[in-house]
Amino acid sequence: IGSLAVSPDGRFIAVSVTSALNIGSTQDAVYVLSTADGHEVFRKYFPKYTRSTVAFLGAHRFVYTDLGGVNVLRIP
Repeated sequence: IGSLAVSPDGRFIAVSVTSALNIGSTQDAVYVLSTADGHEVFRKYFPKYTRSTVAFLGAHRFVYTDLGGVNVLRIP
């Protein structure tokens, strides 16, 4: 896990994962999960070693970084 965030209202958890080594098969990705039932709300894969960070801006705005910069999404 490279980064972790919880939405201010506690409805969502965001996590980014990355490979810490040059061996293994963990693909860099960002996930947003619902805390109510654990279902996946959002997922995006990235090139190896992207090392994204995640955050929430209020209850409905999710932010993540990638090689292109900062991305802001609306979460329902």
